[in-house]
Amino acid sequence: MGTCGPLENPEAPLWDHIELETLEALGTGTLAWDPDRDCLSPHIHVSTGLKADSADGRTSHLLAAQVQFIAELVIVEITSPSLTRPRQPSLFDVPLLTFDEQR
Repeated sequence: MGTCGPLENPEAPLWDHIELETLEALGTGTLAWDPDRDCLSPHIHVSTGLKADSADGRTSHLLAAQVQFIAELVIVEITSPSLTRPRQPSLFDVPLLTFDEQR
């Protein structure tokens, strides 16, 4: 993900939001358990083309969305090892995908 503005800390993740309407999208991601929040934690990468701007593209993480997709989805369930996404305080509290052999 990139930004057009100056970076306060080049090592920190960007949490900038933009709003996109009427677009074509393609995405991939993972679903893992967030043990800190006790809930499912999706991590989705999305690439979009803006129809009204000659398909000008954006690629980033999906932070939030209100969408109505007509989509084909392929979901692959991994039963072992357990996938979790605990937050890492040493990395700006970013949740990182981990594979836990203990569960």
